[in-house]
Amino acid sequence: MSVRELHLPKIRPGESVFIVGPKGSGKTVLAKVLLLSRRNAIVLDTKLIERWGKVGVRVAEKNLLQLRGGRFHWPASHAFILDKDVQDAIFRGLLANGHRTLYVDEAYDLQLSGGLKLVATQGRAIKLGLWISTQRPSHIPLFLISEAQHFFIFYLRLKRDRERVEEATGVRIPWERLQRWRHSFLYVSERGGLLGPIKLDEASVKAVL
Repeated sequence: MSVRELHLPKIRPGESVFIVGPKGSGKTVLAKVLLLSRRNAIVLDTKLIERWGKVGVRVAEKNLLQLRGGRFHWPASHAFILDKDVQDAIFRGLLANGHRTLYVDEAYDLQLSGGLKLVATQGRAIKLGLWISTQRPSHIPLFLISEAQHFFIFYLRLKRDRERVEEATGVRIPWERLQRWRHSFLYVSERGGLLGPIKLDEASVKAVL
């Protein structure tokens, strides 16, 4: 496999993205850069520590289902994080609207609701793309990973996390080589299989920080 760095891939409306890596690997920066290419997107912010102002306008949870076009930052409420029924209602409402990207900034903070499963498995048909990131893929349901068309994979230390990624992608990941790349994500495509390293250029990073 070539170690030539790749350009960011084209992500079509409705396609799903999975970003995985440990804390500090650059998952959120990568997501911000990718999201700038979306006209209609919602960032579901479960961590509440990142600045999203250059990506989208802050929106209150109560107004989510009235949104139309544009990019928005949704700081998740405690009720949303803790109550599966609240999550279910909002995810089902977003599914009814379709035609946007929903980015979840740390998937293992969510409860597993029927609405989330519907977004993951049926969203593509109505151009609702589910993008998720996580530090611990072994802690989230397999379908949240395997439904993606685009995978950005940073080196993972724990064997069970590496095994979950390989199970979801159906690809044998060259973990030792990935560990040596440093600051690069391996890009794996549903259409093209294992492709190569992605490293963000300085200008792209500055645009979102």
